[in-house]
Amino acid sequence: MATVAGCFMVNEATSTWRDANVRRVLAGTAFLMLLTHFYFNWKGERVAYGAYHGIKGTYARIRDHLPRGVQAIAADPGDLAFLDFWLNPLGAEPVKMVAFANYSRCEDFKSGVVLTQSNAGWEGTRAPIIQETVNRLPCLLHPPASWQLVYDGYPEKVYLIGGDRESRP
Repeated sequence: MATVAGCFMVNEATSTWRDANVRRVLAGTAFLMLLTHFYFNWKGERVAYGAYHGIKGTYARIRDHLPRGVQAIAADPGDLAFLDFWLNPLGAEPVKMVAFANYSRCEDFKSGVVLTQSNAGWEGTRAPIIQETVNRLPCLLHPPASWQLVYDGYPEKVYLIGGDRESRP
């Protein structure tokens, strides 16, 4: 809108000028600026649309592979925000969302679902928060035999802790 308003103002200001060539150059420049603005808006919208649907697809896959009746999920805070949106609609019994920061050691995981390796920060554990988390909770990279792998997607992994195989999807 600012570009359109700017083009209008340039056109109005130059309409009183006597030199038609200057008016044409300024009007052409304003038109090119408008086209450039529209192009970058369109590109930005395409990137945002693709990224949104990529994220949506990841959490839809995770949701579809969760055990029936899951009561608690432990994951990154960012993952929990998306899962809370997908799993806790108004009027439904909420699924408890627990951030990894609430656990000081692997033995603290008693029951529920653990979501790990769910985003690019986990690749090579490059992100400092992931490094700190896996140093404190190495079971997130090397789960114990008692953790049941319920979903092995790319890149996310979902484990059931303290549940029975009947509760799997």
